[in-house]
Amino acid sequence: MNHHERFELLAELFNSATGFLAPGKSVPPGLASDQYELDRHVAWQQWTDAKALAMALHFIQALRHHDVQHDKLSNALVLSDTNQILQERDALRLRIKAVDEEHVQLQADREKMVQAYTTVEGERDFYKKMWAIRGKALEMPCLTCGSTEKAIRLKNGEIP
Repeated sequence: MNHHERFELLAELFNSATGFLAPGKSVPPGLASDQYELDRHVAWQQWTDAKALAMALHFIQALRHHDVQHDKLSNALVLSDTNQILQERDALRLRIKAVDEEHVQLQADREKMVQAYTTVEGERDFYKKMWAIRGKALEMPCLTCGSTEKAIRLKNGEIP
């Protein structure tokens, strides 16, 4: 909302509340008089003062509410049990320590699994090679009849 729109809104509110046109608005020739200008000026001052007072009261109430909340929190802090806070802190530290230990254990388990997998991987590679050699040998035609129907053929060196 720009300045002009704000002024127009205030002028409409003032007019509906008091029946006067806001200062700065052109007065119709039938209403134009020195007395109207004086009455309008007094009404504008009273209306704006009332609005300013209402805003100030609202602000003061908000500050009082804030002060009440602040006092409640301050009293709660003063009356809080320091031993209970320390116990909760120590319990939290113990939970953090347990999680750290579990993390270390999980890391050790992971390393064992990786080591076991690489060992199995090495054995699997060995067996693949052996099957490949066996497959090559079985791809040879039969020495007696020359048939290749029953020869095992491997695809991509995989174990059948």
